[in-house]
Amino acid sequence: MKQTDVGPKHAPFRTKAAYLVLLILVSSWILVVFLRPEPGSVGINQYERSKFLEMVKGTAYRPFVYRTLLPTTTRIVVALTPEQGAAASSRIVESNVYLRSAFAHFHWETSAAYEYVVACLLMLLSFMGFAHYTSRLCLRVCSIDDTYRRRSLLAVVALLGLPPFFSYTAFPYDPPQLFLFTLALYLLASQRVSAFALAFGLCCLNKETAVLLILVFAFTSRKQMPRQRYLAILFGLVAWYLLIRVLIAFVFRNNPGALVEFHLFDHNLRLLVSEWSFSDLVTCLVLSGLVFARWREKPEFLKVSFLAVFVPLVVLSLFLGYLNEWRGYYEAYPLAFALAVDTVSRLDAALGARGSVV
Repeated sequence: MKQTDVGPKHAPFRTKAAYLVLLILVSSWILVVFLRPEPGSVGINQYERSKFLEMVKGTAYRPFVYRTLLPTTTRIVVALTPEQGAAASSRIVESNVYLRSAFAHFHWETSAAYEYVVACLLMLLSFMGFAHYTSRLCLRVCSIDDTYRRRSLLAVVALLGLPPFFSYTAFPYDPPQLFLFTLALYLLASQRVSAFALAFGLCCLNKETAVLLILVFAFTSRKQMPRQRYLAILFGLVAWYLLIRVLIAFVFRNNPGALVEFHLFDHNLRLLVSEWSFSDLVTCLVLSGLVFARWREKPEFLKVSFLAVFVPLVVLSLFLGYLNEWRGYYEAYPLAFALAVDTVSRLDAALGARGSVV
């Protein structure tokens, strides 16, 4: 099928505007779900080691404070804003019964209303960017005709698949990680290496799991360019990663906490031995079927990238996280989603349906 890197060239303005409005509306709803504390989830400002304002000020516990891109960006924007503007935001919230109630429900300080507004805007843009580039990744790698209708459908479905990831704890660096990691994957699949390196650098500032992008590049690009250039870029990415992460560790060296948190014995072994339910098993089987069906026929980029990302994430979650905390697999989600889209597309073709379901 014919595919295009920049999308439909002759789409009317109203089509592009409708696509943008759709992304804003659905991403806004996802953001509210992400931020709203629910049973089993504490939102972004209740976990004592990663309070929102402490993240912004750089005084939160390690390793959470290391994920500094969005908190630091928020702090810079607030610093560049006249004090009158920030103070006005707090007065508006405190004087409006509905806004004040919303802040109380989210467990947010009204005195920091402007900080929350800035951070929410950045998270909204991150969800929109994630949805857009997930759809672009699917259309490019899965050989599906690129239209705004298909972009819209894939973007919305990708967003609607996110709420199960929001259990346990939501962190303000999660939406940027979704966006930046997906953007980097799309740029690498498009062989735009310079832009990929820039997205990789931002991802390094956001979370240490950006190192997985080095594995993706190493396994997917070695046959795509001359050996000398490949090795130069690979070593450059490693040096770029180490420089950023060492600098972050130095800046926050005096913060309380540890480099990592260990959860193998206090949660994961008990989960593996006794806490599986029938619904968990069915969910895993269905998702595995969507991802791995007709594995040999799937695009090489998706197969290699998914294994390079998902396997390390499972190992990390086993020792340093919760195996059933889905947010620990954010980096693998756009790849798993694209593999599932490929499965559905191939099934549609095999059934002889007229037109693609996407």
